[in-house]
Amino acid sequence: MRIPDLLARGTTYSFEFGPPRDEETEVRFWRVIDRLSRLNPSFVSVTYGAAGSTREGTRAVVRRLKDEVGWTTMPHLSCIAHSRDDIVGIMKDYQALGFENLLALRGDPPRDQPEIEPGDFRLAIEIVELAREHTNFAVGVAMHPEGHPHAASAADDRAHQAAKLRVADFGITQAVFDVSHYVGLVNDMARLGVETPIIAGVLPVMNLNQVRRMVELSGGVFPQSLATDLEAAGEDRAAARAIGVGFATRLARELIEAGAPGLHFYTLNLSQATRELFSNLGLDGT
Repeated sequence: MRIPDLLARGTTYSFEFGPPRDEETEVRFWRVIDRLSRLNPSFVSVTYGAAGSTREGTRAVVRRLKDEVGWTTMPHLSCIAHSRDDIVGIMKDYQALGFENLLALRGDPPRDQPEIEPGDFRLAIEIVELAREHTNFAVGVAMHPEGHPHAASAADDRAHQAAKLRVADFGITQAVFDVSHYVGLVNDMARLGVETPIIAGVLPVMNLNQVRRMVELSGGVFPQSLATDLEAAGEDRAAARAIGVGFATRLARELIEAGAPGLHFYTLNLSQATRELFSNLGLDGT
């Protein structure tokens, strides 16, 4: 189904995965999918590595999730280091395979290949426009509640985000850790005349160092209170998971109360925290 149609039916609850990188992680990945399959997410998405580094892996995973698991599945597609023909070819391939949704991203060059050619694109909005020209996809874009790290100014950031959201069908935020940041983004978009639905990203944090770095790279600030609690848990993984899931549960409820049309859970290719979060929210059917 098209994601705008799912949103029209009511609140969506979706998952994000990254394609496994080798045989060992692939075995673990499909075990995770099996454990999450009974939760019946509204849709799922699969990331696309920098400069297309997971191009075939993403394609293989989304096909299997759609055809074998039966989930509404959305591939990510980033444009850095790609030609126009590359992107059109990838989109038409996905369309021929029966996909109806696409998440359009600018992406970044691989950190270990600084000399890589940038390709024909600079911004995600260019993929959205290309998709409109060549496909009938419902197209989503990434949103940054605290601002994109490469923005020249706060005003420039909001203007750019409004421009790409205006031509998209929906947005999905980076992981949110404060409901006020999400509300601020939605209100700023409305002031700029854009009311396209924005799904809120939620990440149950269990590994402080890994996630704090991820948040900083995306332009956000990791909450000190959560960092302090996780540091106090030390090496106790069960305690850390309980802290992360508890924080994410409270945040998810606040986001829904604030009017978020959907929640997008960043699973990090793990299952237990997401299953516990679904249970806490009463979404697991128990």
